[in-house]
Amino acid sequence: MHRLLFVLVFLTGYSISNSALAQDPGKARPKKVYCKCTVNGLPRGKFLSLTYGFHPQYSITTTDKSGNFNPPYNTRSIIKNNAHIEAKLKVPIINKPYLSIIAGFRYNKEQYKFSQPAINPLYRSLEDRDLRSIGVTLTILKPMLSNKFWILRLAGNFNGDYNSKTVSKTNYLKFSVSPALAWRKNDDFIYALGATYSYSFGRPLIFPTFGVNYNFNNRWSLESILPLFVKFRYGFNENFFWYNNLEVDGSSYRLDNTEASLSAYQSLHLHTSSLKYSTSLERQLVGWVWAGVQFGGIHNLSYNLTNSSSGRKDVIFKSRLRESFFGTISIYLVPPKKLYRKVAENL
Repeated sequence: MHRLLFVLVFLTGYSISNSALAQDPGKARPKKVYCKCTVNGLPRGKFLSLTYGFHPQYSITTTDKSGNFNPPYNTRSIIKNNAHIEAKLKVPIINKPYLSIIAGFRYNKEQYKFSQPAINPLYRSLEDRDLRSIGVTLTILKPMLSNKFWILRLAGNFNGDYNSKTVSKTNYLKFSVSPALAWRKNDDFIYALGATYSYSFGRPLIFPTFGVNYNFNNRWSLESILPLFVKFRYGFNENFFWYNNLEVDGSSYRLDNTEASLSAYQSLHLHTSSLKYSTSLERQLVGWVWAGVQFGGIHNLSYNLTNSSSGRKDVIFKSRLRESFFGTISIYLVPPKKLYRKVAENL
């Protein structure tokens, strides 16, 4: 499967580097018109975002799958809170009609608080410990001299309960790759076919993707990358938006904790995935400053502690989390209309 992924990335890069059409040197060259990579009515991109998320009181039931504990740690507890903070920054590196490259930087930190952490090694190892994710993303858009364009998204993250002394260890590194080819049918409809390698389902997995960006009218729009998310957007105006979302969210954390009963395991990983459904509002407050609120529910898909980087092999504890509520509060910096339109002319 990894060979298939690298073939897709190679083909994407080859097409990006060879997409310009040859011209007859004996004739005057007409102005090149490259495919536009957006539809009408898209909200302006976020330059900087700061988010606080809260996930209050829900139950967890954990089963010992290893058979190495006597008596087995089959337990039930309450997670009193699972809070996180996240910061994101996006910066355009190249912004030309024939090529756009955008770099992104992300920092995320979350903590768990259990009502009875002492009853299970998994709970003790997570109680009040910072799970961090620090990463970089790169998005490459290569328009063609037709109604097509290539998209390549690359991301690398250090995920785990590391500190400044251990952050450089490569076993914390998780990466994702998403190449795709998109067709722009008109000003209101774009679709794309591609593939993704990521941890969105809580474990490393390669799967096909299908993207759609469609305006039903001047208010309602659909954005989706299946099977990862579906998002319906309603625009009150260009400074106020309402979203209804359905998405799969997953991650994998390398754990290097000091829990004595887990000291025999040398490659501890926490793999999580969930289905989130939510509604959210985003609105301009003043100038560059926007604010957003989001509320919804979470349906757990997997929550496994393993002794491997795979979410299915060497499972130590398998847990089920009860359906629960979550919310987020965000502050954004969004470029003003004139500046954004000047940049968007090349996209």
